[in-house]
Amino acid sequence: MLSERVIIKYSLVAAALGLVGLYITTLLIEPQYVPLQGIDDSLVGKVISTEGHVKSSYISNTSTMFTTIEENGSSIEVVSFNTNNLSFESGDMIKISGEVSKYKGKLEIAAREIEKI
Repeated sequence: MLSERVIIKYSLVAAALGLVGLYITTLLIEPQYVPLQGIDDSLVGKVISTEGHVKSSYISNTSTMFTTIEENGSSIEVVSFNTNNLSFESGDMIKISGEVSKYKGKLEIAAREIEKI
């Protein structure tokens, strides 16, 4: 029979391994791809990925990048707070992963990742 102390140690190790496993799993899960024209109010609060052509892009004096992307007649504003080494020109095709939100009544994506494709 195992002592109470040994059972507690095994339980703590199992819990720690479980948490590490969950963390690794979340890193490997890709967000749902949604075409630009499919982004609507039902997606507010959800993390998605999408892509489009850059219509305009600028960095504010607070180092926040605002990029408007468009595809097939639809467009959306993408906000990125991590602008390290980011720069896009009109016409660039980019892929975005981020959370859909509403700001001043308009849909936008708070980017977690942006890459030029």
